[in-house]
Amino acid sequence: MRLNRVAVLEFPHLGIPWLFEPFRDRYIQELKLKNFEYKLFPHIEKALEQALGGPEYFRVGTWETAPYLHHINFECLLDEKNKPLTVPPHGEYKVPPNAKKIAILLLAGHSFCHDGVRPTGHTQIRIRHLKILGYEVAQIIRDDWYHIPYHSRKNGLQKQVRYLQRKILKIGQHGDGKNKKSTLSGNGSWRKKFCQKY
Repeated sequence: MRLNRVAVLEFPHLGIPWLFEPFRDRYIQELKLKNFEYKLFPHIEKALEQALGGPEYFRVGTWETAPYLHHINFECLLDEKNKPLTVPPHGEYKVPPNAKKIAILLLAGHSFCHDGVRPTGHTQIRIRHLKILGYEVAQIIRDDWYHIPYHSRKNGLQKQVRYLQRKILKIGQHGDGKNKKSTLSGNGSWRKKFCQKY
């Protein structure tokens, strides 16, 4: 399946068909059993509501709408002024002119190599394919997410909101390329220690 997906998305001039659509439902059921990223990010929806201005400005990704079975945890839209746009909770929708589709990915420890900094090849391919499909990608890293409340339990939610705004809205301003360093690197020592523990 992965080879077919790479051929379809990265070599469209070859005209290779997507062969897994007939098996989509069965494959989705298998993937749902393995999808545990969401539970590793407590209060993510509550923080997203505050970061974007309300629940109508994002939607929770489902396997049924996953493009070429690349799962997106959350999805939002930003207009040309970097303001959130309402997103229908289900089904396909038309993207307004000049609007940017943002795929919000929750990346746990298994999304990174042993050093806890470099993303695995599968993670890099997933991000590259979403960009080919017209998304800009905001990466919410579990280690960072868990690290926020330890510095300020009282203001943990506010810090989580600012973290999400920095990740999402800066991508809307500058595109994903200039944000690459901040989303794929960081304090390697504590991140490596965290990944080894979990």
